[in-house]
Parts: sequence; C-alpha cells; structure tokens
Amino acid sequence: MVKLTEIYSLPSGYDATLEKNRDLFSLREIIVNPDYVVFLKDCDMLNKKSESGALVEGLSQDVVFTQLIISTTSITPRTINVVGSLQQTLEKF
Repeated sequence: MVKLTEIYSLPSGYDATLEKNRDLFSLREIIVNPDYVVFLKDCDMLNKKSESGALVEGLSQDVVFTQLIISTTSITPRTINVVGSLQQTLEKF
C-alpha cells in the first residue's frame, strides 16, 4: 500500500474580489493499492490552475500534481489527483 496526498475539489465559492466563482480545493491523505493503478500522468488541469496562485492555502504554487487512474469493479475507472510530480509519485510505487 502507498500513502499519497490527494487534492480534491470542494464546492465552488463566489470570490467578490474576482467577481466570479472560484474553484476551491482541499488535501487529504489516501492509501492506494498499487495493484490497481492503471496509469499515471501529469495533471495538466491542476498544474495550469496553480500557475495563477496556490490552490490550497499554505501550499506553494510551485507544487505540481499527478493524475492516477485506478481500476475499480465498475466499468468506469476512478481518477485521483495527487500532490507531487510524476517522478515523485512513481518513486512511491
């Protein structure tokens, strides 16, 4: 089993300064069974969003994110976004 830090979406909130809804994110520890990881790739969406500022308070905007695809018993695999580069995440496996 591998311990990772997941970044996940919260319900969006209105930012009066920006005068628009803002995506909100939080972090939590997860444990992943490496036998069910189908593939890993750079999480381009979150990496792009973090260019304009940290996604989570206290998290450096220089942090990069990796997307994991997990095989499940359902037809659709589960997508999980984690903190760390592709190389850092791969080393944990």
